[in-house]
Amino acid sequence: MAFVEWQNHRGTNLEVNYRNKYKRLRKLAKAKIEHRQEEYWDETCEDIEKFIKINDPANAFSIIRRLKGGNKRVENMPIQDKNGKLLVNSTDQLERWREYFCELFNIHSTVGSDVINEIQITTPSRPGLERQNAQPSIEEVERALNQMKSRKSPGSDEVTADIIKAGSEPVLNWLHEIFNGVWENEKMVKEWSSATLVRLYKNKDDKKLRDNYRGVSLLNVTGKIFSRIILNRIQNLVDEQLLEIQSGFRASKSTMDQIFTLKMIMQRTREFNKPLFMCFIVITNAYDSVHREMLWKICQNYGISEKLVNLLRMLYKDSKAKVKINGELSDSFEIKTGVMQGGIPSPMLFNILFDFVIRKVIEEANIAGVKFSYGSNDFFHGCREKYEKFNVLALLYADDLVAMCATTDDLEKFIRSFEKNHTKIWLNDKR
Repeated sequence: MAFVEWQNHRGTNLEVNYRNKYKRLRKLAKAKIEHRQEEYWDETCEDIEKFIKINDPANAFSIIRRLKGGNKRVENMPIQDKNGKLLVNSTDQLERWREYFCELFNIHSTVGSDVINEIQITTPSRPGLERQNAQPSIEEVERALNQMKSRKSPGSDEVTADIIKAGSEPVLNWLHEIFNGVWENEKMVKEWSSATLVRLYKNKDDKKLRDNYRGVSLLNVTGKIFSRIILNRIQNLVDEQLLEIQSGFRASKSTMDQIFTLKMIMQRTREFNKPLFMCFIVITNAYDSVHREMLWKICQNYGISEKLVNLLRMLYKDSKAKVKINGELSDSFEIKTGVMQGGIPSPMLFNILFDFVIRKVIEEANIAGVKFSYGSNDFFHGCREKYEKFNVLALLYADDLVAMCATTDDLEKFIRSFEKNHTKIWLNDKR
């Protein structure tokens, strides 16, 4: 308003007065806006801090994502077909995604039965066998239910974990009865093997290329609770056997551990003028190219009882999926290979398989890696100091691997051994 009055009195004796009034009000408004902006950021930061303190990261990161902004929706993003033609029709896009995931989850097997038969079965001790095979207790069902995260997308039945939790004791008893029946008869509830596949953009490269997306399986919550019971039975057993070099999908471990270790190794080898040769390896579609029968045999090698292996096999047997885009569902297709991303036991199953491969590689390569000593002053010590020697050959995080050796010959041995065992055990030969 002050600006309009100033413009209306231009060329008059009052122009200076109205111009000064406008500048004064503009300065005052600017100061008020800046003050309110500071208050807003203080309030927002306090909200984030409050949610973090009460252990509610979902709301904390929701605020952070809202502030970040800039995320482009990919639901209506056109994709390319096999010939590079851009598909803009929603029906054509849905069919192309179905075709892509069908090929991805049904890789032709190159694993021979002789390789599977070579794997030895480890028989658990009698107390361990009884503990693994015992029917689930009501306490185990309750624990598994409480471990389910809230505000997560449901499966095809549209039933969320929040709804089941709200049912309290009656629903808990109902689940206990169903789970015991499935446990005893080893017969799968049909709906548990049906997944709804949604695509997630990897936030890199061209959005029109399907390889820049990953498929996540939305499974029925009741089936995930049952899977959680199995996982709780064998989690400690498996963790005790996994190599320490694996930090993926493990409690109290993260990428930060591996980044710190790798950084220290690089710094110390350079500081003490020691040779260091590294090779970074990523297995393409590692989750989706797992040979299932091979996996079940390896699970028994790690001391998982035949009963639990049969239940795990049951969860993956006759598994099917439908692709969901913009609320539309494709026709279903079978999933014959891989462990589904989104399945409760999938991370542990993948760790077992990868651990088995790495142990074979280390055994066959027969190399020490990079030698270090650990004492009061960190790596590399004089003879007079008290220290312990150790070797670092590789660091793992899920399907990411870095091999480290003191010579190129040793590194070549590792790579050749890894290539050999990877080809024998995985269905996919892409690395």
